[in-house]
Amino acid sequence: MGKRATLKRKWLLSGGLGAVGFGSGLCAVIEVAFMRHEGAPFWQWFLLGTVSLAVLITGLNFIINALKYKIRLENLK
Repeated sequence: MGKRATLKRKWLLSGGLGAVGFGSGLCAVIEVAFMRHEGAPFWQWFLLGTVSLAVLITGLNFIINALKYKIRLENLK
């Protein structure tokens, strides 16, 4: 496989994982906010909120990596 094909595969994979991770994390953060508002126990919303923020930040990291791969791919042209 050539360098161009490898970068394109990494770009698509990182972008897809980033979109899923960021979207899932954002939805989970909103759900945790509803849990807290409804009076769920502290440990429950704190634990789920921490995990959902980690998923959201990981998704954002994948999106940034996808942008990096896209820039490298464009520089090969």
